[in-house]
Amino acid sequence: MLYRWRKNQQYFVAHLSQDLFGDWILTRSWGDSEKERSQCRHEVMPSHADALKRLAELRRRQQRKGFIEVNPLCG
Repeated sequence: MLYRWRKNQQYFVAHLSQDLFGDWILTRSWGDSEKERSQCRHEVMPSHADALKRLAELRRRQQRKGFIEVNPLCG
């Protein structure tokens, strides 16, 4: 599951995946495409349901900050 947001040159990406041990990993990446600065965090989630709740929180927070969600297939 991949979500992307943009605001001017800033971006935020959230990716949810399951590792080989069955754990759910939420990876968040953000930065500024013009300044070539970025950061990344990986978070092991207790369950798939908890991961989906966290993704919903991230979506609300990015919208409040003025980011626009971008469809990964449309760029």
